[in-house]
Amino acid sequence: PYSIDIERFQSNLSEQVQDEIQLKYGLQNVDVVLFVGKLSENKGVHRLIKSVSELNHHCVHVVIVGDGEERERLEELAERRLGKDCTFTGSIPNDNLPNYYAVSDVLVLPSISEPWGLVMNEAIACGTPVVATENSGAVGDLIIDHQTGLVVNPKNQREIGDAIDEYL
Repeated sequence: PYSIDIERFQSNLSEQVQDEIQLKYGLQNVDVVLFVGKLSENKGVHRLIKSVSELNHHCVHVVIVGDGEERERLEELAERRLGKDCTFTGSIPNDNLPNYYAVSDVLVLPSISEPWGLVMNEAIACGTPVVATENSGAVGDLIIDHQTGLVVNPKNQREIGDAIDEYL
C-alpha cells in the first residue's frame, strides 16, 4: 500500500501541462519549493514557510498543494513571511501531480509525524529531490543521502532551511 505504479505515474508527465503550471503561478526563473499533503498541524508546513522566509539569497517560490484545517492559518503566515512568493493551490487531481513535482526543484515534507509519506515516492519517481524529516516513516527506505534527498530534524528550522538551500 505504500508504493506507486511508477510507469503509470510518469505517463502523466506533460511538458505542455508543466508550462501551463509555470505560467499560471509565475514560476519562470524562480526556484520552486513544493509541499504536497494535508494541511494539518502535524505536517509541519509552518516550519517550511518560516525556513524559506529565512533564505536570503534565492529567488524562491513555495507551492503548497493540498487542503485541510490549517489552511487559513498557514495562508496568513505565508502572507506575512513570504508575500507573493507562496501559492496555495488547494487539492490537485492525482493525474496532475507528476507535473507539479516536475516543475519543482525540491519537495519538502517537514512532518512532525508521518507514517510513510507517499509523496516522497511520487517526487523521486519524477526525479525531484526530497527534504524530509527523520519522523517520516519512508526516509530509511527512500532517501539516499544527497542522491534522492536529505533527512532533517523536524524541530530544527535552520536545518530544514539549510537542506532546502543545498538543493536550490
